[in-house]
Parts: sequence; structure tokens; C-alpha cells
Amino acid sequence: MKKWLTPIRILLLLLLILCLGAIISWKGWDNLETWIIASRNILLISGASSLVHYGLLLTKRIKPTRWEHRAITNLILFLLFDPLLPWYAFVIIGGVTELAQRLIRLPTGPVFNPAALGVLLVSFFGFLPGWWGMSFAPRLDVIEWGMSISMLFVLPIAGYIVSRYRKLTLAISATIFFAITYLAILQYNPLFILLEGTWAFFILVMAVEPKTSPAMLSRQIMYGAIIGILAVVGLRFGLFDAFVFALLVANGLHQLDRWLTLKRQRAAVVAQTSSEAGAQT
Repeated sequence: MKKWLTPIRILLLLLLILCLGAIISWKGWDNLETWIIASRNILLISGASSLVHYGLLLTKRIKPTRWEHRAITNLILFLLFDPLLPWYAFVIIGGVTELAQRLIRLPTGPVFNPAALGVLLVSFFGFLPGWWGMSFAPRLDVIEWGMSISMLFVLPIAGYIVSRYRKLTLAISATIFFAITYLAILQYNPLFILLEGTWAFFILVMAVEPKTSPAMLSRQIMYGAIIGILAVVGLRFGLFDAFVFALLVANGLHQLDRWLTLKRQRAAVVAQTSSEAGAQT
């Protein structure tokens, strides 16, 4: 059991719980039509994703990947997009996201958060995320701000996963900078957004994705600051989807920083090798 309950599979369980909660909250647990629509949507996303994945495997363009990674991305996409979108939208969402994350990558892994990259590309087809499954009823009265019951699952479970991945510094940094910038620029109390559910899911599930976020604490602080500040800028100026916009920019800057650091390290090794060779002669 302990071997099976790895962080990635605990995350899968969390996403399944959120999917069930969002569906039940939508029109009730006994509404058959709701379950049919939701099942259709997740099957279309997963089916399109699998077809693209195995198609790329046949062409030998990619190497096999763990099924959990694809399942996590598909469930996040399901929670992001309005379930009442046309059926073909979910085929596009699953297929485009899988294609992009398998082809736009480095040897070390994806350049951008897979779900965020998918959201960006799918937006060109006219489909924008509504984040419908991140914050659902019932809502709990916390001071004067209603907190989604989803927070009771996201905070402890995702928080545990983030601590296992050693990314708590990133999440805390992003939240602090978001709150300060929100208060300074928009001049509203940020507690509503911080407590209603969407921010917690975004920052504890999407932003801390191990392959596309930094491991060093100093880099995590800066990375979190970029996300927190740009999310508010996106809200203020209506830049695409504010959270996805902030995450994609942070991903890009992180990859640029990694490339520059590697370049400096290689230059230092070359210089040291040349110096040692010169000393020997």
C-alpha cells in the first residue's frame, strides 16, 4: 500500500475527489444527465489524448511516459473547462494538449506546465477555461468570505504533496506576492480569492509541477513572486486567463534561467580545462 501511495498517485486521488465533488455540486448526485455529460467529456479528453500519444509512439517521435502523468493532465483539463462546451471541444482539448506537451519539451522534460500550455493553445479554437471544478458548493462561512468545500481536500492533500516535492516555499511566496500586489493594484481585500478555492488549486496543484518549476529555494521565491505579481497584472488588464498567463511566463523565465546557468557552467568547465592544459604545457 505504501509503495502504491506515491505523491503522484495521491494527487490522482485528489483530482478524482474534486471531479466527483464538482459533478455532484453541479446538479446533484442523482441527476443522470449530469453524470452522462461529465463521463462523456472525460472520455473524450482521455481518448483524444491517448490517440495522439500512441500515434506519436508509433512514429517513434516520443518515448513512453507514465500513464499517471497523462491522467493528471486530463483530469485538470476536465476541471478547467465548462462541461457544457460542445462535445468536439473536449476532443480538441485532449488532443492539442497531448500533442503540445510531447513535442514542446526539452530532454529534461516539458518546457511549460502541460495543462497551462494546453489552455493557451485551445484558446485559439475559441475555448477558454472557466475553472468550474475548482470551487464548488457547499460553501463554508469563513469570516465573511465563503470558502468552497474543495479547500478541505486541496489544502491538506495537495499541501502534503507539495511538501513532499519540497515546493512549499514556492506556494507561500506566490500567495504572499499575490496578496500584496492584489491589495496594492486592485485595492480590494484578497482574502476572497485566496479562500474561495481556485487559487489554492492553481498554486498547489498546477504551479508546483515538478518538471516545470525550480527546486532551489531562492529560485522558488523568485518564481513564486513572478506568478503572484503577474496573476494580478493579468486580472487588472484582462490578459488572457490571468492565472495561466502568469504560470506560462514563469515557466518560460525558469527555463531561460536554467539554460543561462547551464551555459555559464559549461563555459567555466571549458575555461578550467584550457587553463589546466596550458599549465601542463
